[in-house]
Amino acid sequence: MPKKSNPALSLGINPMLFKIIIKEEMKKRNWTNYRMSKESGVPQSTVSDHFNEEKDVIPSNDSISKYCKALGMTAPDLVIKAQSYRSRDKETLPLLWEKIEKMSNQGRMKVNEFCDRILILEERQRAKGIYDEEDDE
Repeated sequence: MPKKSNPALSLGINPMLFKIIIKEEMKKRNWTNYRMSKESGVPQSTVSDHFNEEKDVIPSNDSISKYCKALGMTAPDLVIKAQSYRSRDKETLPLLWEKIEKMSNQGRMKVNEFCDRILILEERQRAKGIYDEEDDE
């Protein structure tokens, strides 16, 4: 049997964005995986696989449609939200944020320290560029 294509891939969207957007909508409603299973009709084990951080299981078109219906949105609504992430060039931010939220406090501190070092380095480079331009005059 041929494998069904994922609508995200055909639109050039990272399929993980669909998962993230659906998960965000679940959080807004305080829905657990169990509640999503009951509302959507997707088996609980499948819902758990779709939204488990450690598994890279992409929902099928059928599951995506059922999740959307349960959340009161259409599949095009989901695609539009996913495209808006991409159009703002922030596709990776939700992916990173989801991982950061699951980190320990110590892990978050290390990420914060790393970001601070990057920002300081960028500021130095920017300042060096300004000084180099002034020296050329």
